[in-house]
Parts: sequence; structure tokens; C-alpha cells
Amino acid sequence: MANLDKKTTEPVEITERQLKKEYDSFKKQLAAEEHVNIMIPPTQLYPEGSSMPVCVNGVTYTIPVGIDFEKGVPKSVYQAWKNSYDADKSARDKMRKKLTGVISIG
Repeated sequence: MANLDKKTTEPVEITERQLKKEYDSFKKQLAAEEHVNIMIPPTQLYPEGSSMPVCVNGVTYTIPVGIDFEKGVPKSVYQAWKNSYDADKSARDKMRKKLTGVISIG
């Protein structure tokens, strides 16, 4: 797998072993982070009783929906979920506003 080196912009080969090492290192960083509360509210796509995957830099947390977890996930995992949730909610709200009053019966 090739990656661009920021200094030279030349492709740099990365071995599977190096990727695994970086992955394991990042998992340790996540484990060392402050853990925060999370409660993922049920949605049509993820109803209560299901689980939602939240991935940060290749590390995936599978979080049950509708259950409040105290200090359940690293702060960066919570932030990744929250950013996605807020963007989705904003998009749904915009669509709802655009559709208000559009339907007519003729």
C-alpha cells in the first residue's frame, strides 16, 4: 500500500506489519483517553436493541442503541458519533423545512 510522505510527496510503501503497529498504537491511545458518557438515541435505521458502529482511524466501537453508558467510550469516539449525529439531524431538519407545505391534494 502506498502513502504520500508529507515532506517529499513521494509514495512511501507501508507494510501490513507497520499498519498493524499503527492500529495497535492508536487503540492504546484511545484506551488512555478520557472516557465519556454516551447514549445513542434510537432512529429508524438504528432502532432500540440494535448496535451502531462508530469508527475512528480504523478502530470500530460497536455501541448498543438506547442504552446510557457512563464513561462508556473515549472522548474522540463520542465526538465522531456526535459530529455525525448533528450533521444528520441538521440535514433532516432542512429537508423537513423544505417539504413543509409542498404536498397538496388536487
